[in-house]
Amino acid sequence: QEAEMISTARRSLNVEEFKITTDQYQLREDKVISMTISRYEGYFARFKPGPVSPDGYITQVSVTVEDPEAPLKIGVNESYTLNIDSNSTVVKLTANTRFGVVRGLETFYQLYNITDGTFPSVKIRDYPRFSYRGFLIDTS
Repeated sequence: QEAEMISTARRSLNVEEFKITTDQYQLREDKVISMTISRYEGYFARFKPGPVSPDGYITQVSVTVEDPEAPLKIGVNESYTLNIDSNSTVVKLTANTRFGVVRGLETFYQLYNITDGTFPSVKIRDYPRFSYRGFLIDTS
């Protein structure tokens, strides 16, 4: 897990034009990805348009996946890189699998500063610490 501040610039979200896109045919047809994209576009559509940041708008998240057909199993690679560049209106999300896309979009969502309606300019490389996800059974 690495995070690097690219600059102190912050970009606003252009709610009216915002889209999450991919050029990969397999991803557009994938149920996990299409449901995830719809969910997050819905989240951002509910935001009120904020003031224009002096550093500009974000209008798009472009998604790329290296292995779009990887099955969900123990040890699946959920890593991703999220790049919010202060000089671009397009945020780049690159993941090894579609499950990394789900994690990356959640990180993007959590980076939104609700107070001023902006995103920081950062580059994040993230991956699970362990190769499995745990669960808790509450017996009480």
